[in-house]
Amino acid sequence: MTFSSSLQPKPTDWYEREASDSGPTYKCDAHSTAAKKSYWRSSNRNRQAAMPREYVWRLERSRRYAQMYARALRETGGGKNSDNLTVESRFQRLANEWTRETGHISSVSDLINNRRYQEIIGMGWEVVPHLLNDLQQQKRFWFPALAAITGIRPFDSGDASNPRRMTHAWLSWGKRKGLI
Repeated sequence: MTFSSSLQPKPTDWYEREASDSGPTYKCDAHSTAAKKSYWRSSNRNRQAAMPREYVWRLERSRRYAQMYARALRETGGGKNSDNLTVESRFQRLANEWTRETGHISSVSDLINNRRYQEIIGMGWEVVPHLLNDLQQQKRFWFPALAAITGIRPFDSGDASNPRRMTHAWLSWGKRKGLI
């Protein structure tokens, strides 16, 4: 039995089946390689384990950006009026500008990669008490900045998606270290 060409299904751009000796292959992004197939299988089986890896990768990227930005600030003399501002006033100014610029953004990577956020991370350990105070009072999103500066995460990986527990863990850590 033969089919006329008008009755055969036409392949689409995103999902085209090709015949080969080893079996069918697909041009669809989700099915293009065996590596992607194993990734989807592993992430579907264990989604909770896949999230912390991405979170750690984002923190590492954020830390690298902060180090590059801090190095550039040191080489250029710290930007305009940086000598006249105290750490607290500079932090408050940058935090308020960051909030104004990113108040409408929900993407974590866009929040973290904002220039003001990176400047705050570039200030280093001297800004940690101000970050903790701001986290306590205004509940802004300082978790990646704190992790990038300190190099630690004082909460369980299971709490990575719970802002209340992360806030409590960071504030408890700050009190134990005498930073608050």
